[in-house]
Amino acid sequence: MGVAIDVYLKAGYPALYIQTLEQERAMTEVIQNLRDARLSGIFKVMCWKSTTGLADLAGESGVVASSIEETLKYICGENGECRSNIVYILFNVKEFLKSPIMIQQFRDAAYMVRTVGSHMILIGGGWNVPEELEDVITFVDLELPNREEIKTVFQSVIDRYREFFTTQPDAALLQQAAENALGLTELKAENAISLSIVSSEKIDIPLIRKEKQLAVKKSGVLEYLMHNETIDTLGGFDVLKEHVSKRRKYFSNQSVAIKFGLRPPKGIMLVGLAGVGKTLAAKAVSAELDLPLYKFDVGTVFKGVVGGSEEAIRGALKLAETVAPCVLLIDEMEKLMDGLESSGKSDSGTTSRVIGTFISWMQETNSPIYKVATCNTIRNLDAALFRRGRWDAVFAVDLPTFEERKAIFAIHLNKRKRNVDKFDFDELASCTEGFVGAEIESVVEEAMYQAFDADRDIISEDLIKVAHGIIPISMTDKENIERFREWMKYRAVPVSRVPKANIDVAKKQRNLRMRSGVTA
Repeated sequence: MGVAIDVYLKAGYPALYIQTLEQERAMTEVIQNLRDARLSGIFKVMCWKSTTGLADLAGESGVVASSIEETLKYICGENGECRSNIVYILFNVKEFLKSPIMIQQFRDAAYMVRTVGSHMILIGGGWNVPEELEDVITFVDLELPNREEIKTVFQSVIDRYREFFTTQPDAALLQQAAENALGLTELKAENAISLSIVSSEKIDIPLIRKEKQLAVKKSGVLEYLMHNETIDTLGGFDVLKEHVSKRRKYFSNQSVAIKFGLRPPKGIMLVGLAGVGKTLAAKAVSAELDLPLYKFDVGTVFKGVVGGSEEAIRGALKLAETVAPCVLLIDEMEKLMDGLESSGKSDSGTTSRVIGTFISWMQETNSPIYKVATCNTIRNLDAALFRRGRWDAVFAVDLPTFEERKAIFAIHLNKRKRNVDKFDFDELASCTEGFVGAEIESVVEEAMYQAFDADRDIISEDLIKVAHGIIPISMTDKENIERFREWMKYRAVPVSRVPKANIDVAKKQRNLRMRSGVTA
């Protein structure tokens, strides 16, 4: 639960809000925490639900109040005599605390209980607290179950369905199942393994993984990405590949790496034009590190009412830490920065706070999350975003070189099960100068259709003919490409090794700039 509830009670906090869908688990943990802190003999616990009213949890008395209004009056006490040393657990009250009268009544109750050593603990789902109650209600996180807690749940389910097994699962399989269930609530984890056992008569890891994928998808902000890419299906990017391969050992031997003195890798940012392979690179990175890939949906964060964005970003980051180790793809990160300057005027600073929360988290989190951010433009990108400590490296993805275009053609023809020895890759690379990876893929796709329509297999001439009919983005967006190349000289590392001739030209240009006093 993060910080133990007893700490807040001892500090005199009048009202706590445990935001969770696992409400029964939350109450169980509150009661257990009071016992562990030896406070159960000091505090009497009373519970209110809209279905049952307010009653003593120990069953020593009947229902003393039905509605939330009657409950708040009871908490305040008759004639202003508030009852002391009581912990009131109130379920799902947010819908009742909307009118000015009920908001004031709750505020009065919060101030009364703090004078007599009583407390209110609210349990429910996401809530944008009314401004009038922000100073009296403190949010407390209920963490999702960790590995050991899930293992305990799984073991109880296995014991319950013992007759379904021909061979009892060993400790290693139980550990693997628990790791794959991280990110699920206790009930969803129990349902997942129960379904696995009943349907397969074994612990079905892929089924548990699928259940987690569905749960993550329902969060609305994180999406699990299935893919079949490998580091070999990424053409070029040789500098990036070397960089990432040196991080693989950390994730395969975390305990050894931590003992060695290493902290979790921060991840990388990829800046380049649309279609140059940045998202494909993220998939290849997840394959190389042998980690699941989750996509952070920037657009979803800003949907809904003001305040919902802040709740969404906190929930997404918390969920990402729960499912770690993983690769987290932040696609088109420039969208996160759009509107930052006008945030104070247009949305009371919500965008600014969300971005601040995200950037701080990137630098401060110690969870094994390898972040891969992509940007299609350098416009509106804050220089602080590229600072060391937030990323291991910032890479610039330029147009593919001659050799890289050959490799990209070979990869896409291989994917379509064609014999690559039959194609003239030098000619193909020559006729696609200035093409990005996505454009080369579209050339292959269109040539395949034309060959299929002609009732024959694809040949080099088909690809060349299609390529000659395409105007690449390097021609239609020439000014932006030049601006990007100027930017990347001083602020990013090329993902591919630049041919020596180009390196010499770049050095000469840089020396001329330095002599003339021009800076980046």
